[in-house]
Amino acid sequence: MADTIDSLPPLRRRALMMACVLGLMLLAAWGLHGLGARVEGKLRRMASEGQSVDVTIVRLTKMGDADFVEFTYEVNGVSHQWESRVPFNSRRVGEVVRGRYLPDDPGRARILPLDEATIHEEGAPLRTLGLLLLATTLFLSPIALFPQRAGLVVGVLFIAILVGTNFAPEIHTLQTRLLGERPLGLPVLWVVSLGELILVGPALLIFGTAFFSLAQDAFRRGIATSRAQVMIQILIGRNLPPELRTARGRALWSGLYLMTLMAAWIVYASARGI
Repeated sequence: MADTIDSLPPLRRRALMMACVLGLMLLAAWGLHGLGARVEGKLRRMASEGQSVDVTIVRLTKMGDADFVEFTYEVNGVSHQWESRVPFNSRRVGEVVRGRYLPDDPGRARILPLDEATIHEEGAPLRTLGLLLLATTLFLSPIALFPQRAGLVVGVLFIAILVGTNFAPEIHTLQTRLLGERPLGLPVLWVVSLGELILVGPALLIFGTAFFSLAQDAFRRGIATSRAQVMIQILIGRNLPPELRTARGRALWSGLYLMTLMAAWIVYASARGI
């Protein structure tokens, strides 16, 4: 197998290796997101099917805006010790509170309440980490596999992500509060998605292609070794050939346009009290 891979042309060998790495990243993202969903599912089952038990808090550790408590309890004459996340400063050592456990897993109880907000908060870190890894993988994929078209592909990818977030229930609720159920007589989802495609989409495509053109040239000529230095090149425009000065102008003005749109949206949301 190694001989077969080594016999491939360098570009194909690099593409194959990058595809394997990106595939592993996708699997990791899927696993993290699935693990978060599994945690939430188990807590929902505990809330609906679990048995109640009195637990005694024996240790409390403060971590950020929450506390982690260790507690002991007894099920069918067997003592157990486990830990749970609780709101900041809501419990104290020695306190006896109510908890729940699953009959098929009595060693892992949770302190009440187990409402939907608490359940979502437990699984959110893992699911968010999985989504961030997925987004990173999708961003790196066109750069690694299609370097000549990376800017265009990344721009299309960002447009897809931007429109796709409109389907999240919490985003839809926020849009409804800002714009109403049917602005311009159309469902708010349609209005926002069309607005993003018209107002943001072209600027993302222009910025993406111009940025990657500048990046590839800067890396090839050795005047930049990181994307931060590419951004500096976009701002100062030093030692650029004529064709890349045009790319710099497109990147600069499209970037300023996108930032202006973002600022206007933030000001509008603040004016609406959101």
